[in-house]
Amino acid sequence: PQPNIPFSEWADRWLSSLELKQTTVRSYAPTMNYAKAAFRRKPVRRLRTEDVARFNSLLRDRGMSASTRAKHLRVLGACLQSAARHGYAARNPVRDLPRAERPRPEHKEAAYFENEELPRLFAEFPNGLIKTLFLLTLKTGMRQGEILALRWGDIDLHNAVIRARRSYTDG
Repeated sequence: PQPNIPFSEWADRWLSSLELKQTTVRSYAPTMNYAKAAFRRKPVRRLRTEDVARFNSLLRDRGMSASTRAKHLRVLGACLQSAARHGYAARNPVRDLPRAERPRPEHKEAAYFENEELPRLFAEFPNGLIKTLFLLTLKTGMRQGEILALRWGDIDLHNAVIRARRSYTDG
């Protein structure tokens, strides 16, 4: 017989067992919190497809986009797949959710500035650190965390090279 572990307990155990970057694990935590609120102390082995559909509906009622809901379902699916592999459930109910009931993310074109707009934009910035940081971002494609983590040793003025070796995340 399958052990009778409540979802809330399994979710915490699963998150703490992950051998992933801490930033990834932290990004999974909101999904587990939403799922714990939806499933409460219901045993993992008793979760059904209708529970997953209700979870999706709760996320939709909170105003989440289809893309965000799809991400939460992927994380929940990984959690419940692990539960099935560890013997806490016979199957993963996320996999049984009919295709028509799954959120379909819209693929939107990214917004960007046109080349002729950039001089007008940069003319609005006062000279100084902020303008320099925006120019650095534009010319290198570096992300905010990479720029904030730069050290003088990463900058080779002689060869005009900047190496992104580190990144700050979550402050």
